[in-house]
Amino acid sequence: MRRIMMGCLVALMACSKATAPEPTVTGAWSGTMAGFGPVALSLNDLNGIVRGSGTIGSGASAFAVTVDPGAFTPPLLWIVLTPGTGRDPIIVYAKVDGDFMVADISGTGFNVKGVSLTR
Repeated sequence: MRRIMMGCLVALMACSKATAPEPTVTGAWSGTMAGFGPVALSLNDLNGIVRGSGTIGSGASAFAVTVDPGAFTPPLLWIVLTPGTGRDPIIVYAKVDGDFMVADISGTGFNVKGVSLTR
């Protein structure tokens, strides 16, 4: 009888083991890009498809961006930022680690590596 009880207890403990939540990039991310100032992105990750919006720069030189559908396959993020000012798209490749990412940002007028963003 004890063996049966012990076996049930072990099985119950194995079933109740919590699984870690899937990584996501959903949330407000911010940092500073050398030569351009603050970067703020609001991202929404739905099953690895990433959309959102944000701003780059500050004051009169700031411009808004939309995040065209990109992809997040942990730990790698790939998104395209489309400025609403007629500028060319900006490509962002990043490695995400929890609430921290390091991004390489490139496009017309942009070629900045190692931009740190936090959530």
